[in-house]
Amino acid sequence: MEAHSTLLDMARWANNIVRLPLKAGACARIAEQMRNFPAEFLLFVEHVGMLDLQTNEMDAARVITCDREGDGGLWTLIDGETKTRWLVAKRIHPLSQAAKDDSRSLDNANEVPIYWAAPVDRLNDTGKFWAFFPTQTTSPLSGILNAPWKTNEDRQNLLPGVYNDELIGAAAKMAADMLLRLSTQDDPARHLDALPRRREAWDTEHTNHLRRELYGNLRGKPIAPDQTTGELCELGDISCPPAELTPDRGVEPAAMLHLTYGTSNWLHPRALTRNRFSRLNALHQDSYSFPIQRATISEWLEAMVEYPKTRARRNEEISVVGSTHAVKVAAMIPESIRGGKRLGEILLTSDCRWVAPDPNAVWLSGGYDSDASAVVHPRLEEDPDTLDALRKLGLQPASSTSVFKEYAPSLLARP
Repeated sequence: MEAHSTLLDMARWANNIVRLPLKAGACARIAEQMRNFPAEFLLFVEHVGMLDLQTNEMDAARVITCDREGDGGLWTLIDGETKTRWLVAKRIHPLSQAAKDDSRSLDNANEVPIYWAAPVDRLNDTGKFWAFFPTQTTSPLSGILNAPWKTNEDRQNLLPGVYNDELIGAAAKMAADMLLRLSTQDDPARHLDALPRRREAWDTEHTNHLRRELYGNLRGKPIAPDQTTGELCELGDISCPPAELTPDRGVEPAAMLHLTYGTSNWLHPRALTRNRFSRLNALHQDSYSFPIQRATISEWLEAMVEYPKTRARRNEEISVVGSTHAVKVAAMIPESIRGGKRLGEILLTSDCRWVAPDPNAVWLSGGYDSDASAVVHPRLEEDPDTLDALRKLGLQPASSTSVFKEYAPSLLARP
């Protein structure tokens, strides 16, 4: 009677009911399968928006929903208390005759669907190949590459052949076209997390083929975010800050904002974390056959005053602003990093010359009078923050001792 009452209750809302006899112990196995059922399945079943899994064991019950966020390919997947966001792309790929000849024996389709689902908040997670359910073949690309792959009998591993190679090529093109949608205004380098991880000794040929195909499709695309606007540029058009100046080495984020008058494009600091830069560097090496060239600290700082020096050399106001910014940024670099390194000619003197912020060659005003001494431009000293930065760089008012040190080498060199 209890079974019949359950059926009658289900008949009030269900369109189809399938009643099957179960062997002993099957209920426990079904409950375990419900607990482990991959919620991401709903990302690839477009006609299903909610999945309600119920069993006599209450801890196995689950409600999974999948909702679209606008028209940009973003979906929100809710599994109980867990909410994840995904960028989902789909292409229908027409098979070549060679791929048809290599397809599974019972398949006669002329075209197949291919999906890429990227978890926008967990892009560093290991990628997977799915054949509508997970396989054991990992992907170097973040997220899930789902397609009717040709697999072995237990559907756990992809098989070699023309069919799978063609689908991987189509999947790589789709991912390359969609990848840049992961970039946001707040984090213009977020898409770099989805790029292939580094090559490992245990990578399969499918993994290596996907990496090659993806790199080929990304070649020449704007992928490197500019640090002032976040706009994506081609790798060959971007300059890269010094290796010493990375977020991983405790450099203040403000120091990485290389604000210039637009004379150079510099890589955004959000792209300089270890994982992101290594992936971008691997793509650069594939495109240009050499790693990304890093500027020296001197080159990086001098680029901040390139415009005042070359294009506005007679505009004292612009020169003061440029020198003020460069000096402040130089002082933000930890002394342990900048100590002993040439900082470039970024300091404007009172007579509008450009010199390096060398405590032994340039001084603050108000010290021992010396016509030969280079003195900081008064406008720089008027700003308390800039004056503090100058002192951090070691500059002090000239003293009789410092002037003697300035003249001593030339005097002692005379016969």
